[in-house]
Amino acid sequence: MNMGRYDVLRGFGSNEPPERVNPYHPIQLFEHTPWLGKVEITSDVRDFHIPQLRNSDPAKRKVYVVKPQPLSGQYFNQYFLLSNHQGDAGSPILQFDANYQGKGLLIWHVLPAKAWDLESAGGEVPDVRLGQIFDPIPPGAPILRGDALARSWTFAGSGADFYSDFYGVTDFSATTNPNSNYYSEFFDFFSPQDVVSHIGVENIRQDASGDMIVDIYVDPKQYLTSPNGGEVIPAGNPLTVTWLHRPNAAISTVNIAISSNGGQTYDPLFGVSNTSGQYTIPPLYGFLSTQNRIKITSLDATTNAFDESDANFTRWGINQDSTFQPTITHRCIGTTPKVKVSVNFTTSVASDGDDVLQVFTNSSCTGTPIGTATVANPSHTPKTTHTIWWEGTCSGSPGAFYVVVKSQHGSGWAASQCTYVGTVTCISCGACSPPPCVYD
Repeated sequence: MNMGRYDVLRGFGSNEPPERVNPYHPIQLFEHTPWLGKVEITSDVRDFHIPQLRNSDPAKRKVYVVKPQPLSGQYFNQYFLLSNHQGDAGSPILQFDANYQGKGLLIWHVLPAKAWDLESAGGEVPDVRLGQIFDPIPPGAPILRGDALARSWTFAGSGADFYSDFYGVTDFSATTNPNSNYYSEFFDFFSPQDVVSHIGVENIRQDASGDMIVDIYVDPKQYLTSPNGGEVIPAGNPLTVTWLHRPNAAISTVNIAISSNGGQTYDPLFGVSNTSGQYTIPPLYGFLSTQNRIKITSLDATTNAFDESDANFTRWGINQDSTFQPTITHRCIGTTPKVKVSVNFTTSVASDGDDVLQVFTNSSCTGTPIGTATVANPSHTPKTTHTIWWEGTCSGSPGAFYVVVKSQHGSGWAASQCTYVGTVTCISCGACSPPPCVYD
């Protein structure tokens, strides 16, 4: 990859140098070559093929223009020009690349009718005078101050190896060097190139045919990969959201939101820094629906873009509504006081596995429960209405009781929220006669 001040190769012209043909100036190539196809890329595309420019198939002789969305008037004309060179002096088709010393993808940063830029590894044009375009040259200006390539589009370019510093480069974006940031002033191209850009040409590689394959990003977008539609996710468990992570995207934050109506409306959940391409959401208990979707919004310094699940996914679980009814009862078995916790509940889908009740004495339902009960469903009969209870010996004043209910569907377990049941004070049981005695 390279940022270049010269474009693809010219074949003829009165100014042809002794070393044969060399690259055109990028602006002139783009504006004055009717034989060359121009393709504008204005939206994100991945696995995009750029065929070699000197191609036996005329339909593949193209350069590609990546145009950023405008931030303001002073940036709106800046663009990036891409072309693929695979020079071979022994090929009749590719002979015009004979003196072009490198092979691969070239990328230029162009300000139409104003300037073009060859960025060095240090991020600046080696000689700013060479990038300015005056037509005609202002009176009294040094001859080098004008750009001969821009004044005469038939002027031959250079046979230099523009790839020499950049072999093996696979990414071009706001945080690489050279980078895709915008010039801070449209009319002063050698001012700091410090306006953060979300333009990216990433994952640059080559196939066996000589095509350069790239992922091109025009928006500051990261792509949601999971949950992306079709998943069945039990509520009450952590939910891991993943997205295609662009480490060079210059994105500051990714906001995560959830919908339970097919994306008509979204509820915000979390804003996370763009560091890993995934975030695990703490257990969610609501949003029980067959029309769930996740949306991520990528934010950079100036703009944002979003991606959402391609289709609906299902979140099933225990309904935390009026059908969730935990109760406490007491009884004596002989002289031993007992406490019983019962829960009636419903599930949003017909669960077909076991149910589990856990009883706690802390409001976070953490640690070891004081009691656990399981209702097995060996036949895996689907049902939506459930009853489960646990009974244990009661001593003194245990205090507040809280419960968590879990229900199985397929291989997944949904869980209820930690729910307050009531405050327990054990009853007194006198001697029974004759034993055994049971008193409710």
